Amino acid sequence: MRGFSLAGSPETRVSVLAPALMASFCKTCAEYARKFHSTGAFHLLSAQVFAQLLSFGSSILVVKLLRPAELAEARIIQTYGGYLVLLGGLGFGTAIATFLPREAEQRVRMRWFRTLLVLSVTLTAVLALGAAILSGYGKLMTNPRTAYWFRWFLIGTIANVIVSLLTSFYQAEKQAKKLSGIQSLVRLLNVFLIVGITWLAGFPGYVIAIALGTCIYALSLYRATAWHRTPLSLRHLPPGLWSIAFLALSSMVVYTLGRNLDIVIMDHLVTNRALMGSFALVASFLILPQTLTSAVQSVGLPYFAAHHREPRWLVRTAVKAQALAALASLLLAAVAAAGCYVLVTWFYGAAYSPARLLILPMLGAYCLSSTFHILSIALTGAGFMRVNLIVSLIVLPVSVTNTYCCIRAFGVFGAAWAQLANAAFYALLQHAAGWRCLLRYRPEAEPPTPAMI
Repeated sequence: MRGFSLAGSPETRVSVLAPALMASFCKTCAEYARKFHSTGAFHLLSAQVFAQLLSFGSSILVVKLLRPAELAEARIIQTYGGYLVLLGGLGFGTAIATFLPREAEQRVRMRWFRTLLVLSVTLTAVLALGAAILSGYGKLMTNPRTAYWFRWFLIGTIANVIVSLLTSFYQAEKQAKKLSGIQSLVRLLNVFLIVGITWLAGFPGYVIAIALGTCIYALSLYRATAWHRTPLSLRHLPPGLWSIAFLALSSMVVYTLGRNLDIVIMDHLVTNRALMGSFALVASFLILPQTLTSAVQSVGLPYFAAHHREPRWLVRTAVKAQALAALASLLLAAVAAAGCYVLVTWFYGAAYSPARLLILPMLGAYCLSSTFHILSIALTGAGFMRVNLIVSLIVLPVSVTNTYCCIRAFGVFGAAWAQLANAAFYALLQHAAGWRCLLRYRPEAEPPTPAMI
């Protein structure tokens, strides 16, 4: 480093370098804080934090109102519902965040978005109908009661897809402040709605309240959008959009299966629903840090996409942002671990005591996953989603096999430790392939095409 001498004892070198490194770290944090505030990303992230704090506060009461077995049923229902939302979304959220910032004409952007929204909602409705029929014949879930309330939960799946696409639209349009305001108000209302109905009606009320709250959220976002009467048109969608959407959907499906398939496997192999309830409780503690990670990805993707022809900017920004995000994830993991231990010990009681052991490997898996989420959106913004997909395809069979064997041998605890092993394998491959691709990216030599993506 210029201006510093590295001669002398190790203690001397540390005393010289440590203040300089700390000053550089603080400067980088301040730089990104200014960027977040000026772009509206700060408002969105703060709204996400506020919303998840509200959700977490309500979940504390909801867990107290539900038995561990009922909490496990709720987790199973939400997992299957998440798969439907993922498939119904068709990867359009990533396509919206990638292509809308590149188009200057507002009416064109609005036509693209409305076309994608109608397609996604239609497909989700068809999938929800199919899932209702399959659950009615006992083809999805082993417990008839879980299957029955899952069919009620499907009311909110279409609304959830609408929320997802509208959120991507607001972020692509750089309207994060409006989105954060709506989000905060609706989530505050939903807290009272979910806790109140659960207190009155128990587990059935909890399922209905979540679906109803999602519908309210979707309606609020929809009504706040300044719609233009533009015709729908599949032919006028931008070139490469379907490739981006398909690869995004494929990557998300493979990634989600690798992360959440343990719930489906436990539904068929584990009979101890109370212990599964402790597993679900730990998963709820991870919602806040995971939501912040997703929010950072959603906010960051349009900016990486806007600089997709600047490889030096992409690499430099990805390195800095990834380092800061990983440190933030470690801090959030420590807070989540402390909160879980305190609440289980002093509030939930012995029924959820296994959660204090389950949270350690599951938090470790989260921390490992958080070391490459900025790298993933940098690759997406540069047009190299194929890298994310290939890595996910390699990881999926390994993680599914590992999870199945661990659950079969060790039950719920095996599922928790399998998450840690799978995340370690995923992080290793993603870093090796992702940085290699990003560092070799030369758009001036060959513009990215759908075939490269």
